[in-house]
Amino acid sequence: MPDRFELRAMYARAWDTWDSDLLHASLADGFYFDDPAVAEPITASTIAAYMAGWQGRVASLGGSGEITSRDRVKADADGALVTWHWWSFAGTKFEGSAVTRTTDDGVRYERITYYPTTPAF
Repeated sequence: MPDRFELRAMYARAWDTWDSDLLHASLADGFYFDDPAVAEPITASTIAAYMAGWQGRVASLGGSGEITSRDRVKADADGALVTWHWWSFAGTKFEGSAVTRTTDDGVRYERITYYPTTPAF
């Protein structure tokens, strides 16, 4: 069974390669993804559809669909790995922050924010 470090690496690799099967393999029961630009809750059962639409949403903002990331911070305490990073949509003015919590059961949640404003997709 993978531990939280391996599960978090799987989750990141899934987003880098657009692999929804790998994404699902990294998730804990009760997973949720909070994107303020999307009205519906994003859960383990809807994350693959969310991922599939990602590149199109970014392209609608004038970007390539690529996500760049910098300023990564990791903290491991009390059985949970919490990661934070600053991301951007390549080719657009949109960037933001993301925090992810992962336990040995899998990724529990990811919450993202946008800067300077939340786009309307």
